[in-house]
Amino acid sequence: MNFKEDILEKVNEGAMKIFWFLSIHAFSLILVFVVLDLAFGTVIFYKEIFSAQTALPSATGEIAKFDKVKFQAVLDELDSRGF
Repeated sequence: MNFKEDILEKVNEGAMKIFWFLSIHAFSLILVFVVLDLAFGTVIFYKEIFSAQTALPSATGEIAKFDKVKFQAVLDELDSRGF
């Protein structure tokens, strides 16, 4: 055997060991993942719902004004383009 085949064989053996471990302990791993998911979801829910600070928007004091001259210039430009 050459070096490449030895490496591939060792990787294959390692992969088989990992797959055997996962298949033997599948139920336990699923339970661990469910608990992790619940914990993560609880943290996100708490952070987004319960601890969200509601702040009143502050008014800037500026009142928007409609400029008829600029609006008419835009309409004239659109008419000249054929819209």
